[in-house]
Amino acid sequence: MLKRLSELLERHDMLISSIIAVSRATPSVKTCQYAFFSLEKAYALAGYFPSQLSYCSIGRHLRERTLRTIDEVRERLRSDGARVDMVRGTKVLVVDGRTIVGVALATKVHGRRETYWRMSRKPAIELDYVLLGAMDDADETVERWYLFPDKRFEAAQRIVITELGARMERYRIHGPEAVYEEICFAMR
Repeated sequence: MLKRLSELLERHDMLISSIIAVSRATPSVKTCQYAFFSLEKAYALAGYFPSQLSYCSIGRHLRERTLRTIDEVRERLRSDGARVDMVRGTKVLVVDGRTIVGVALATKVHGRRETYWRMSRKPAIELDYVLLGAMDDADETVERWYLFPDKRFEAAQRIVITELGARMERYRIHGPEAVYEEICFAMR
């Protein structure tokens, strides 16, 4: 296992869970975590010592991608005739002065049995909806869009979407272009 991780490190000049997950030559991320008690320990034994900066830059990159997505959604809503404001310091949009929509991106997780997207929400602001973009980890495009009533989060504070799960399909929408239509339909 260490030899395969070292080969990945040599090929990519870094080790992160998404590189391990995509590789067919290495065991799953969970297996590496279990075998070495943590990914950081596996990285170190393979010869990779990530700095705190690399972890911060990954988080920064996802935040920047989320902000670009929010701008895209906001522009799409405006082109559909909606009045859209953003709540300062949040990832929350106020549509037509009355509907509050949180925007989030979920990264793909490659589990042992299936691939899924997971998203947690900390209820700082009471929302009407959460617009969730399920990202493709290879090219960072949004693979699927979902519009959840915020009540869906009340019990678990977490949503898990599997590739084959039918439960969540009723919340799936075609893309940001369908958000305003869905919100207007729900308010009738």
